[in-house]
Amino acid sequence: MSDLLHVIPAFALTVLIIVAVPGQGVAMVLRQAILSGKEAAFYSVFGNSTGLIIWGILSSVGLSAIFQASPTAFNVLKWL
Repeated sequence: MSDLLHVIPAFALTVLIIVAVPGQGVAMVLRQAILSGKEAAFYSVFGNSTGLIIWGILSSVGLSAIFQASPTAFNVLKWL
């Protein structure tokens, strides 16, 4: 247990750096803001954040292994 508490600060710093790097989500929000305005950009942020939260929760429960092993399950997830 003490080993886990020892690595939490390093994990938190790594996550902060990864989240701070702009990626496809930022590009999508900027595109929506430029083409459709502030409200569309807000909905893009909301949708992207919701997807990331759901992905994080499902990954923490171990469903990533199921989606990797089953192409059908992965396709269902993509469509959801």
